[in-house]
Amino acid sequence: MAKPVIAPGSILVRTPAGTRRMATRSVELAPKLRSVLFLVSERTAFEELLARAGSLRGLLESQIHELIRLRLLEIVGAASPAPDSGMLPDLPPVAGAKIQLLQRLEASGSSEAMLLADDLLDARTLRELAQRARDIAVRLREADGVRVAEAFWENAKGILLRWRDLPTAGR
Repeated sequence: MAKPVIAPGSILVRTPAGTRRMATRSVELAPKLRSVLFLVSERTAFEELLARAGSLRGLLESQIHELIRLRLLEIVGAASPAPDSGMLPDLPPVAGAKIQLLQRLEASGSSEAMLLADDLLDARTLRELAQRARDIAVRLREADGVRVAEAFWENAKGILLRWRDLPTAGR
């Protein structure tokens, strides 16, 4: 399985299983990987974690990928709504959400990504975009497996909820 693409501004969070593994000193998880779980907070971007590691950056990155593979960490979104983080606050919600969903679809590594992208582009509302993203997740499951589909759908839900809840003042 290919390593997931983690954007520099991505936020990593512990899964419930990751939190349990962090709290226990189980022999099932190497102490160094357990230590990485302690580093992860919902406020620190992936790139910031790597920058803190200095010369151990490559090692930390591989450990983070291993924890994602073990489903002890997951990628949930961007650190802030800065223009380079992908939140694109100056766009209407449907347009911004489409752009982010297209980026996540491309990052999924699916060979079907280009074909599935057209379905997203035709959506006119956030609700319709959500339904199309869910349909794409089903098609990704068929083409690329459960892990790719679930990762896309979890990211899609986060993106859609952030755009839905984004304050509309000044638009």
